[in-house]
Amino acid sequence: MKKVIGLTGGVASGKSAVAKFFQKQGADVIKADLIGHVIQQNQATIEEITAEFGDVLDIYGRISRKKLGNIVFNDPSKLKKLNEIMHPKMKKLMKKFIEDSEAEIVILEMAILFEAGFDDLCDEVVVVYADETVQLARLAYRDISEEKAHNIIDSQMDVKEKIKLANYVIQNNSTIYNLKNKVRHLYEYLIKEK
Repeated sequence: MKKVIGLTGGVASGKSAVAKFFQKQGADVIKADLIGHVIQQNQATIEEITAEFGDVLDIYGRISRKKLGNIVFNDPSKLKKLNEIMHPKMKKLMKKFIEDSEAEIVILEMAILFEAGFDDLCDEVVVVYADETVQLARLAYRDISEEKAHNIIDSQMDVKEKIKLANYVIQNNSTIYNLKNKVRHLYEYLIKEK
């Protein structure tokens, strides 16, 4: 029987790197961001989002994540509205991917796993965390302003709260090699516990 592991943590904590390492070990990975991208390409969703938020399209008629992000990360009520549009659609598609997976371990990578209530899809949850100074440095490297970086961090549940709800915690302030070893050990443990 497969085990579904939620993978969450703050922005720029290293979730994607952890997900890649899990995938290399043999897990299937479902990335909430990619699911969101797919759903936002659906014409009905585009119409719903533009009806709510106005012109957030790029020159090709697709949702501009940058334009939309500038709106929702500066206004919690607008972020809530976007989530009301997106989350039911995302959850439905994720359930299908989980059901269709033949892997022993399925990783559901989602920054707002707890906030969105998607942890109910998971058997256990792994939280990846990095100190805020590390997060800010990583976001600066991605060309995200310090103000926007703080807005993104502040829009997410405090990592200390996530840690309280987690089954496993991976600290990621160190090297990529160190992170890779932590994931390998955890994957081996999860397989044995299945």
